[in-house]
Amino acid sequence: MSAADELARAKSVAVAGDEAARAVLAARRDLPPELLYFLANDKAAPVRQAVAGNERAPPHVAPLLR
Repeated sequence: MSAADELARAKSVAVAGDEAARAVLAARRDLPPELLYFLANDKAAPVRQAVAGNERAPPHVAPLLR
């Protein structure tokens, strides 16, 4: 699978995946910062917690996770 295909799949999961899939996605260390920022606004606490625990999350998402 190409990098573009993988990114498209990740975006699809971020938008339409179930909570568990979004949480797994948010924990991935290879996501672009923009996608982690999007997931930091997720309605589900486990997804936001996964972003908070992701060392690759950009610093400007911290206020969203409080």
